[in-house]
Amino acid sequence: MYQVIACLQLDDAESRSTGGVALYVWDDIKYDIILTRKLVSNCWYIAIEVKEKLHKGVIMVVYHLPSASHDDFITFMEDIVEELIIEKYIVLGDLNIDFMIEDSFYTKKLQSIMLS
Repeated sequence: MYQVIACLQLDDAESRSTGGVALYVWDDIKYDIILTRKLVSNCWYIAIEVKEKLHKGVIMVVYHLPSASHDDFITFMEDIVEELIIEKYIVLGDLNIDFMIEDSFYTKKLQSIMLS
């Protein structure tokens, strides 16, 4: 069986088309929830720290609304990465920044954050 960890958008008229993020974790996995945050109504995060022999590290799920400010998202990502000072982390989700546009300011900034 699984446990569900969620950071959801509930009862917010301004965000009818969004809903947040969820992470399904197998019951046998040892973990701690280290982050569940929402940035205004356009970005959601969940992070868990996995405490298993085969994998120790952070798994983070992110959703950034495509119509939302990239500046706010980048700043928020920088703050979170600084807060989660852990060697191994995996980021999953929909960042809604086009990595195919290599010379984009936001692409370069996000790559820099992920490699730090």
